[in-house]
Amino acid sequence: FHGNDFGTQRGLLFSRAMFRRFFAPHLARLAAQAHAHGLKTMFHSCGAVREIIPDLIDAGYDVLDPVQVTADGMVPRELKRDFGSRLTFHGAISAQKVLPLGSVDDVRVHVRDTVATMRPGGGYIFCSDQAVTVDTPTANVLAMYDSLDDLGW
Repeated sequence: FHGNDFGTQRGLLFSRAMFRRFFAPHLARLAAQAHAHGLKTMFHSCGAVREIIPDLIDAGYDVLDPVQVTADGMVPRELKRDFGSRLTFHGAISAQKVLPLGSVDDVRVHVRDTVATMRPGGGYIFCSDQAVTVDTPTANVLAMYDSLDDLGW
């Protein structure tokens, strides 16, 4: 598990060229070291990091943590379509909007739609896309897990 936040809600903190020059080579060495010992690798970065996902894959990362669905470009359906055969996704349940602000029914629909999008073919680890905060209604947290149970997963 390696990581650093390379994204904001709207884009990268620096250009993709800078990521490739200053970070990717070092991350590739870390991932290669883990793989040499038979380990899978997970990279953490919150925010709008879609632009560097191909570089993370090329560096050898197996899992992206999290899919922060409220950040620009982090659309589960598009991420699964474009990268799902090469990368496992972690998260995608909105802890920024749906869990704290939605109704129980909103949470159930969000979970059902996210799982239907991300689970087929494997490569998905279910969880919220950020820490669940104290302002999140308990009923919504329970609805998140009950919905997953209802899906037989």
